[in-house]
Amino acid sequence: MTIRLIAVAAAAMVLAACAKSSDKISAQYVSPLAYGDYSCDQLRAELSRVGARAAEVAGVQDEAASSDTGTMAVGMILFWPALFFLEGDTGREAELGRLRGEADAIEATATRKECFALLDDVKRQREEAEEARQSQETK
Repeated sequence: MTIRLIAVAAAAMVLAACAKSSDKISAQYVSPLAYGDYSCDQLRAELSRVGARAAEVAGVQDEAASSDTGTMAVGMILFWPALFFLEGDTGREAELGRLRGEADAIEATATRKECFALLDDVKRQREEAEEARQSQETK
């Protein structure tokens, strides 16, 4: 019984050390007031900057999550010292959550300022991303 309890505790610690995939990281709250003085063009530029950085961080996060999954499988089945090489959370999760929160705040400000062209672009990009994700899942 004690051995099972230790094994369950060790498995829980290993799973907690694994990096999350980017789609499991939610946005942190960022106040839209930070962007209150921005024009629609400035909001567009800032959203572009934030989106590019978020995509970059999400890509690195997904690579880490994939790597951790493989390392955990090897460590649990074949060679337990491999578990020491799990990346876990290196601050990317917090950064990605903050970036997503900034994007939400920019969009809220764009809505308040009636930047309809920007909001249409955001809607189109989300639809394209969803279509790409769905086609990736069907492969």
